[in-house]
This record gives sequence, C-alpha cells and structure tokens, in this order.
Amino acid sequence: MFRPLFAITPAVLAAITVSSCAWLTEDDPPKEDPNTPKLVGRIASFPPDRNFVLIESYGKWTVPAGTILTVQGPGGRGANLVATGEHLRHHAAADVQSGTFEIGDGVYARPSPQKVDISPETPKNSSEIPDKNTKVSSN
Repeated sequence: MFRPLFAITPAVLAAITVSSCAWLTEDDPPKEDPNTPKLVGRIASFPPDRNFVLIESYGKWTVPAGTILTVQGPGGRGANLVATGEHLRHHAAADVQSGTFEIGDGVYARPSPQKVDISPETPKNSSEIPDKNTKVSSN
C-alpha cells in the first residue's frame, strides 16, 4: 500500500517544482513608445545676453541638429529649444525658441519625423529669384 504512494510522490513533486519555477523567468520588458520624450540632459549654462544654452548631456549626445527639445523645471516652468548640432564631449548647444528655464532644468528630446531647418533658406535654383526689372502681374 505504501509502495504506490512513494512511486507517485517524486512525479508529483517534480511537476510542482517545474510549474513553480515559471515565475522565475523574465517576461519581455514593455516596448517603449517611440513618441515618449527621453531625458537627454540638463541646462548647464546660458549667457544672459545670448539666445542659446549649453546642455550637459546624460551619456553620449545623439540628438540630431534641428531636433526640437523641451525643457521642464519645477513649478511648471518650461521652454522650447532647437538642437544646433554643435557638441563637444558631454556638452551640446541649443538655440532658445521660447519659454523660461534655469540651470539644472531637465532637457527632453522627442523623436520626431519633422526637423527644424536651422540653416538660412536658399533658393533651389536661380529661377526662383525674381529680377528687379520683372513686373509681377496681379490677376
């Protein structure tokens, strides 16, 4: 009578052990939303008489020129910047577009298909430049 009980016990024990280890396996981490802003640095300094800031980056600076950056500070303070593409080691420059900020405020980059062109606009061909002697008709 005891013999079958001992024969079943190792099989039951093995089944319980295997099924209880399922919680040890790591689930796939949730995928990040590509539109979620990423913290890329903080405001390191800014000259009061100029319209740009120096950003201390958190890691390697991989933000392309023309990317719109947002600044968030305590109390709802915020600003919009545009990455200039200039960077050296752990610092990068950005032009101020609007808003208020202070040293230490977080700088966020949001991947976007739209980039801001920071170079001066030049015509694609010379036919786009009107001649002084050409009259424009108003129909």
